[in-house]
Amino acid sequence: MSVINKRLLGAGLLALVALVSQPVEAAPILGGQLIYTGGNVTVESLPVSSGFVSELGLYDDTTFTRLVYLMNDEPAGVTVTFNPSAYGISVGDELLFGIRVVNTGIHYFMGPASRNPDNVFHAAVDNLGGGTFVVGFEDLFGGGDRDYDDNRFRFTGAVAAAPEPATLSLLALGLLPLARRRFGRSQ
Repeated sequence: MSVINKRLLGAGLLALVALVSQPVEAAPILGGQLIYTGGNVTVESLPVSSGFVSELGLYDDTTFTRLVYLMNDEPAGVTVTFNPSAYGISVGDELLFGIRVVNTGIHYFMGPASRNPDNVFHAAVDNLGGGTFVVGFEDLFGGGDRDYDDNRFRFTGAVAAAPEPATLSLLALGLLPLARRRFGRSQ
């Protein structure tokens, strides 16, 4: 590799590091998921705009049965702290939160739309940084107005965001030229 190519590669990597280290205001992620990192999780109810009453719960990610009721969506300011490991959740597992709309009896979940009875996203995850996430739910079949503020909860503690599939794809796409260069030389 020539000196110029090395310098360009070094400058490019430095620019990438500078870009990644800057705080970014990201939009909430539809279908976002939270991962358990070990320890306690604290949930706080936030102001809502729904006419329905909903119950937030932690659900089993294979059977979709509620493991524990955590709180109602109202009033705002209620906090609950719990340890997911007490419910069989291991470090690295998804924390599947969902709501049960009391008025209709329907359950809606975070994550892929396919989990919900109407095949629509019902939750958006907003990463506020510092291990704090706000999850907003839609509580109407069909997604309602899709502003994701019918039920809102702040999660802190032993939670992390699951990588988005688009982020993983971009990472793989970025590594492809390096792999080509590396394996292209060995032939």
